[in-house]
Amino acid sequence: MLQLSARADPAITLTRVARAFQSGGDEVVALADVSLTIAIGETTAITGPSGSGKTTLLNLVAGLDRPTSGTVIVLGQDLTSLKERDLTAFRAKSLGLVFQDPHLLPGLTALENVIAARLPWTKRQLLEPEARKLLKVVGLGSRMNHPPARLSGGERQRVGIARALLGQPRLLLADEPTGNLDIGSTEELLNLFEELRSDLGLTVVVATHDPAVAAIAHRVIRLSGGRIVEDRLQPSAERIEVRELE
Repeated sequence: MLQLSARADPAITLTRVARAFQSGGDEVVALADVSLTIAIGETTAITGPSGSGKTTLLNLVAGLDRPTSGTVIVLGQDLTSLKERDLTAFRAKSLGLVFQDPHLLPGLTALENVIAARLPWTKRQLLEPEARKLLKVVGLGSRMNHPPARLSGGERQRVGIARALLGQPRLLLADEPTGNLDIGSTEELLNLFEELRSDLGLTVVVATHDPAVAAIAHRVIRLSGGRIVEDRLQPSAERIEVRELE
């Protein structure tokens, strides 16, 4: 099992977090009284059925949404106290975001897609060397000049991961990253997540309903009805290979 320092500040701390939405005059509670701490360097899977609050939780940690009540502290920063402009700057500097659909721009190459998201803050000539290096890290060194149409689903997701890692964020958040992938691409992607965590010292949080993702995580947090119903560490002996789930 991953050994984490008890003295290290946590990567994520949620304290009595709730998120409610108004729908047709009714209040819909997406999260209710959620408290948790995730250590630096940990790979955590957030699991649960559709509508359990997984994406809402990830959006709050990413600063894409704000809680109705409670506090969200990420990498030592209280996100609930930040103005929108400061929140955007924090997210751009410290977080990498990976989605089920990487939303690549069809008219750009893989390399250009990695670079494009950070062009508002940094010049291309400064971004390109790191972007090329990241595409090699994710196994696309020979395909960086290909447009998305010439890449497989797994390769497009790898471009999205390289884009998320540009700028060396400390926390990688992924929302259903394997949802559109076959079993082979899923296995490759999850192995890549573990390599990146180990090599780059990343903290990885993945929201998923895919048992293959939970199988390789160090920790599994299961939600139901917006509440944590299970939170367990997963010894390495219990983790299984993705193909065993076929």
